[in-house]
Amino acid sequence: TLAAEDIPKWDAVAIKRCIDPPVARGEGRESGAAQAAPSTDRLTLNCVPLSVLIASAYEGFAGGHRNQDKMVRTSLEKFPDWTNSERFTIEAKAQGSPGPEMMRGPMLQALLEDRFRLKVHEETREGKVFILRIAKGGPKMEALEPGGCIPRGFGPSPAGPGNPCPYTAERDGNMGFDGWMNMDSFALIMTSGIRNPQSPLDAPVLNQTGLTGFYHVQWEYSPLNPVAGAPLAASVFTAVQKLGLKFEAGKGPNQFLVFDHAERPTDN
Repeated sequence: TLAAEDIPKWDAVAIKRCIDPPVARGEGRESGAAQAAPSTDRLTLNCVPLSVLIASAYEGFAGGHRNQDKMVRTSLEKFPDWTNSERFTIEAKAQGSPGPEMMRGPMLQALLEDRFRLKVHEETREGKVFILRIAKGGPKMEALEPGGCIPRGFGPSPAGPGNPCPYTAERDGNMGFDGWMNMDSFALIMTSGIRNPQSPLDAPVLNQTGLTGFYHVQWEYSPLNPVAGAPLAASVFTAVQKLGLKFEAGKGPNQFLVFDHAERPTDN
């Protein structure tokens, strides 16, 4: 954790309530097209709920760098409904060029604590988990050969030159993805909460498959809240069997970011 005096400061911050947030699924997300390089001194967050801002500031980029594992495994607890339903647009200019990860982490923390009067604390408690294991008959996924494409990494990825592996997220009406990853990343993606609010699994997923390589994961499953009229895929427990894997309920550490206080900011 950085000391307050070591956190770069903002030159200017503007916050406005977002009255008409985008409603199309996936709108505003990164696509496969080339993306502009992120700014090193400006932060713009369009129509984002406070809960998502908190997830970025206290989990995803805590310490001023990307923390993929913690961002996925930590759940938000006791947050009032408005922190999920109301959205805000933030435009901020930093002093100097602290970089996007510092602005989305410690600097955003400072902004939320100042403008939203936000107070939260962390807790770790023993609780329900889902354990990812190999099912009878063994894994049914293609293993990545040495020298192949470079997998998308939600956890550690192999370094080196090469082409990125193709990856497709989400399916119309259902959840799912088609891409190359290790089993740690698969468990992280499937953990309900900050990164996957539509996961039917209501607890963290821990990888205990013993598989250390990267695999081609192709699957589709029914979301927590299905789209009306959409044809449903198999349940998550049935779908995972097609990969030669299974989810088993168990006990393990659960991480929580607990709400203490927040106020709606005034527009400026």
